[in-house]
Amino acid sequence: MINDLIDFLKLQPKDIEHYSKYPTALMFVIMLVLYIPFNFLYEVEKTNSSINILSNVANVFLVTILEAYFLVYWLGRKDKKYSFSIVLDFILILSISIVIPLNLLGLLLLNLNSQSWAFLIIPFTALIYALYLAIVNLAIASGVTKKYALGGVLIIGLIQLIVDMTIFSI
Repeated sequence: MINDLIDFLKLQPKDIEHYSKYPTALMFVIMLVLYIPFNFLYEVEKTNSSINILSNVANVFLVTILEAYFLVYWLGRKDKKYSFSIVLDFILILSISIVIPLNLLGLLLLNLNSQSWAFLIIPFTALIYALYLAIVNLAIASGVTKKYALGGVLIIGLIQLIVDMTIFSI
């Protein structure tokens, strides 16, 4: 799994079906464990309550499921027929490969003065990096164009935003 994560970071993913060899439950656990520090590092509202942690974990779980369902539909529009479980495994390994460097950048932010330009530039750079990583890896692994992958990733971002607003407004 570590070699596949490194391949994602190098923008050299294998075919989307390759990632189904890993246990889905294990990848979910790894992803959820990695998202706990991510939420503390990038949280606008600094509350460390157990309810906040629980809602973030529920959010990550729900969004991951929705992303997989959407990508099955989205890739199917280009005659790329993948099962839900194959796409879910791909999304999980992609999410893990994205959140690791974002956590490292978040740790760097902890050591910066909140008044510095770097404090603004690093989160913006992290967002661009995450989008680029998702777009290129999706395009290569599924065999669609980068423009089509961009459209899918932007719609997924919109889905994430809607789920975030819905969960955190409750």
